[in-house]
Amino acid sequence: MSVNWNRKLNSLNHTRIAFDVGKYKDGRIYSHKACIRMEKELQKETILYLCIPLLIIILGGAILIVPYGSKLVRGYGMMYTACGVDLFLPIPLYHPFPTHEGIHHFLALISQVLLVFCLMNGIIAGVLNFLQYSQRVKLEYRVLSYSLDTLFARSKRVYLRHYPDKKANFTIRDPEFQHILGSLLRDSIIHHQTLVDMMNNYHGLITYPVAVGYMTGAGGIGLGLLSILRALQKR
Repeated sequence: MSVNWNRKLNSLNHTRIAFDVGKYKDGRIYSHKACIRMEKELQKETILYLCIPLLIIILGGAILIVPYGSKLVRGYGMMYTACGVDLFLPIPLYHPFPTHEGIHHFLALISQVLLVFCLMNGIIAGVLNFLQYSQRVKLEYRVLSYSLDTLFARSKRVYLRHYPDKKANFTIRDPEFQHILGSLLRDSIIHHQTLVDMMNNYHGLITYPVAVGYMTGAGGIGLGLLSILRALQKR
């Protein structure tokens, strides 16, 4: 949701990573054994990174279950503060009506569960979005590096495919070979330019949402510290 404020750029980037980003005249480079091996390695990395959303789910559940469970087991002492904040809820909160029992307590509890669920959903969606995008870009840069490392060998293979009679007298100074070499190098350059454009677009997509997130977080921390300071002053 945080990156959908510019759907045009977001859809463009995801359309690009849905297919082969690099287009090479000598064939589909992603079918080479080395590139397939790279893709499998990144798939294993991605599985490890999926522990992050799982950790978020565990932490989100702990935020609700641990405080509520401890209050049920140990007791909750004072039910409300002087300001009317219900201390029995997982997250102490003020309501304009009693929420320590009955349907009101159930509704207040459900509202906090839904709030935490929505927050987890937003965070996990952002993490999965970034994980998918970053892993694909990482693969593309590895493929780009591979295309440059094998540029001479691929150019020679294309050259001999078109001019098999020149195999015995092959020389890198041959104008035809130089033309093929330049053509494949141009494909690598276009591949790199596409990746740079994708990175710039993604940077533009996340700049403002990240800034808003930092400002909101800083504001929340500031308000929390202010509340603690006021509570200490009242004591």
